[in-house]
Amino acid sequence: MQEDVTTHFLKPDTYFEDVIERYNFERRLRLILFDAIERIEIALITSMIYLCNEVTPNHHIKTRILDLFASNPNLPIYKLGFLNNWRNQPIWK
Repeated sequence: MQEDVTTHFLKPDTYFEDVIERYNFERRLRLILFDAIERIEIALITSMIYLCNEVTPNHHIKTRILDLFASNPNLPIYKLGFLNNWRNQPIWK
């Protein structure tokens, strides 16, 4: 849509509606991608904990993660991919 990235002139026959449409498309695409990435993160963390439980039942990873969160109460846990009710999941009990 831009003819020149330095001067920010638009190409001929570019309309404001086209710019808004592209912006909205990219916003929706970004939301879809981040949602997918979040699901993958949660699956990886869950798989890691499960494998640790299977390989070494007496491991301390859950305790260490819980201690880390307890010692850093301002840590935005949701940004790490944990759902609001993550403590209620069977794998954390």
